[in-house]
Amino acid sequence: MIVIVQITAHTNNGVFQSTTTDTERMKQKTKQQQKNQISRYSDGFGLHGHPQRTFANGILQRVLWCCFMLVVACNEQFDFKNTQPVVSAIGPVGMTDANDARIHLWIVDYEGDPVDVDIQISVDGGQWQSLTAEEISGHGLLGLTSDTVFPGQEHVVTWHTNVSSDLGREFDVAQELRLRIVPDDRRSGGGVLLTTPSFKLIDGLSEPYTQLDPKKEN
Repeated sequence: MIVIVQITAHTNNGVFQSTTTDTERMKQKTKQQQKNQISRYSDGFGLHGHPQRTFANGILQRVLWCCFMLVVACNEQFDFKNTQPVVSAIGPVGMTDANDARIHLWIVDYEGDPVDVDIQISVDGGQWQSLTAEEISGHGLLGLTSDTVFPGQEHVVTWHTNVSSDLGREFDVAQELRLRIVPDDRRSGGGVLLTTPSFKLIDGLSEPYTQLDPKKEN
């Protein structure tokens, strides 16, 4: 049902009449709301807020995430700006009267950090096996000093082959084997290892087997 309201006003010049319906008022109100909505969108507003503000918030979130990752990295044991240590030479290697193998090794670290080493053997082309602290004496495996320039700091360790045999390692001093030494300064996530060519412990290595300075290879 449509209700019509008629208003009559008397003036000195005559009679003025104005007729308005509720439906027309609703239409006018709806149009005004649409205009306001269009105006808000034209100003950059929508259902998800101001687009420029949303973009800025996205950048801020990325910056905060990067800061968080940097903090995590700083708390880790690895320093990504730290140069990896280098085993620059292995040898000479020779047998002692007690049937032990005396191994010379050389370590370079450009920051002069102490370096741990993992001494590994491969017998007759077999799998690599790490020697344990029980099998090694002398300068040991942990916290070895380093030099900042080549050829590096020399260290001497003794491999007790009899202990290795007692631990069940199957090898003989007359068999072909290779030595591999892996350095780690606990800051750079590893190091530049060095592997010898095959040789027999009974014959040894008379000269150091060397590795070129990585900074001068090119």
